[in-house]
This record gives sequence, C-alpha cells and structure tokens, in this order.
Amino acid sequence: MKRYFSFLIVSGILVLFPYFQAASEDNVQVTADYKVTGEKLNTGEKIYNQSCKACHGTGVAGAPKIGDSSAWQERIPKGMTTLIENSVQGFKGDQGYMPPKGGNSKLTEEEVAAAAAYMVFHSK
Repeated sequence: MKRYFSFLIVSGILVLFPYFQAASEDNVQVTADYKVTGEKLNTGEKIYNQSCKACHGTGVAGAPKIGDSSAWQERIPKGMTTLIENSVQGFKGDQGYMPPKGGNSKLTEEEVAAAAAYMVFHSK
C-alpha cells in the first residue's frame, strides 16, 4: 500500500512539474504598472529571507511588515520606481528609516528591486 501511494505522489509531481516551471516564467502583476517574472519573485523571496526579513518581518524602525496591507497603503501608490529607488538609496521618512539596500551593500539594484516586488506583491 505504501508503495502505491509513493507511486501516486511521484507520478503527480512529474505530471505537474511543467506547470510549476511555466508559472515561474510567466509575468506576474505586482502593481497596476509593474510586472515581473515569477522567477524574479522567487529571487525576491530569497533576498527577503536573507536580508529584509529582520526588519520587514517585525516592523523594526518603522519598516512596513510584509503582508500588512495597511502599512503599505501609503507606499504602494507612489509606484514601484519610487519604492525601489528609496530601497536602493535609503530613505528617512515620518514613519521610519531604511538604510541603503537595507544595510546589505553587497546586494545589486536588481536584487533589491526583486525583494521590493516580492514584498509589495504579498502586501497589497
């Protein structure tokens, strides 16, 4: 019986794998004016977990927490270009402070943009 269920699971994974792969190549609408590939969102999730989660997971220094749409409601309408620019260059506002590249100077602008897109996508 165990062998049969293992076979079903493996068969299901093999059948569905192309769909998961295709999803990572599709464009994902992050905001009304900003699309990214699923692959970029996956990269954004990795960067978020490595470099952004400490602040954006807890709200340290006024960082909007991922998934908290009310914390993002004033930021998202400013547009992804502004959000990415502030994330790369750093930002000090009434609600908090963000160091350039979230304090990780090794990140590329593309990686910062991917992380920003990931957070916005999950916080609308």
